[in-house]
Amino acid sequence: MEHRTVTLRDFPEHRRIRLMHRFPAGTPVEEIEAELNAARGRVGDRCSVTWPARGVDSVALEGDDGRWHLRVGDRMLCTGHRDWPRKRTSAPVPLGSTIGHQQEVHAYTDGKTYRIDLRAVADREAWQYREATALWRVELTGKKSQPDLIRPRLRCPVNAYYGDWGSYVDPTQWKGRIRAYLTPRIGPGCHGCHRSPGVFIDHDHGSGRVRGLLCVYCNTHIDQCPHPAGCEWADYLNSPPAWPFNRKYLDRSHEKRKAARSPAG
Repeated sequence: MEHRTVTLRDFPEHRRIRLMHRFPAGTPVEEIEAELNAARGRVGDRCSVTWPARGVDSVALEGDDGRWHLRVGDRMLCTGHRDWPRKRTSAPVPLGSTIGHQQEVHAYTDGKTYRIDLRAVADREAWQYREATALWRVELTGKKSQPDLIRPRLRCPVNAYYGDWGSYVDPTQWKGRIRAYLTPRIGPGCHGCHRSPGVFIDHDHGSGRVRGLLCVYCNTHIDQCPHPAGCEWADYLNSPPAWPFNRKYLDRSHEKRKAARSPAG
């Protein structure tokens, strides 16, 4: 199928500026437009999200081990199946039931204590590397919570690296305040694909304005969208759902590093 050639004029002004910033200064407009059209030829009429859908509905469930366990849709994240959610092998778990856990443990030991690395140890010869598989069972108490209200140290660590928990909403921190403000207004799900939890606060790197909440995949790929309109990513980029609230992404650590690199006035 042959696509209509697009130009930079087909994009809203804020997207046009962002697209031009992706290229070295002085790059001819014709070269930028040629790359955009080549990208459209590769991906087709719509951008596709290849990351498996997690399900937007998620809830943290308290276990009798003192930790909270995440249920996304009707599946438990921490049931020990490493291929979840790609193969969706974990079975639905009702409240009040017992769920099995499995985690691989890798550590160094001197026979008395354990360490995960030896960078701070002077006498490394006394330490030996050990691997083990930890197995345990947890009974769900039936108590529920919004996932982003659970502190990281209270979250079950099994499969937590998938990124489904989302950032902790600490009301004393600026990211927590932004999430707490946006979630009841635009929802906790990913606003790019509408298929997974929105775990990242996305913002425009030029203006600093918060655009919305994105899942792991959309957060790293959405700005590559070459379409002026007609796909979910283009719709998000054209009219970011959080823009009406005019919230700023206050990355103070970034500002400190930027100030440190600047010459003294």
